[in-house]
Amino acid sequence: MLVVRAVCPPAAGPLEDYAYGTNTGIRAVAAGEHGHREEESYYVRRRYLNPELVRALAIDIANATFGARRQSIWGAGSTTVASDSTHFGAFDANIFAEYHSRYGGRGVLIYWHVDANPW
Repeated sequence: MLVVRAVCPPAAGPLEDYAYGTNTGIRAVAAGEHGHREEESYYVRRRYLNPELVRALAIDIANATFGARRQSIWGAGSTTVASDSTHFGAFDANIFAEYHSRYGGRGVLIYWHVDANPW
């Protein structure tokens, strides 16, 4: 949010940061009780966000996350890992199947973990 603060008005930015940073989306975030309309968030996105700013914002968020970690709990953190999920459709009788609003149907999520240095 440090980068967004430099170019956005004071009231703009945090909701959009949250919407995109968590993959929640503007519509879902706008449904909250914070007094901002969905149209305002779309305006902020059109007016202030661009690919370069979003890349810089992602770097700021990652650096802030690493800075907030307590080394006494998590260790030195010399390994970085990323994960992503893929939705696979499944029958209702499958005990692992769940309805996912993001994917629009029942299925299971398979998570892929990627390590920068696996060995």
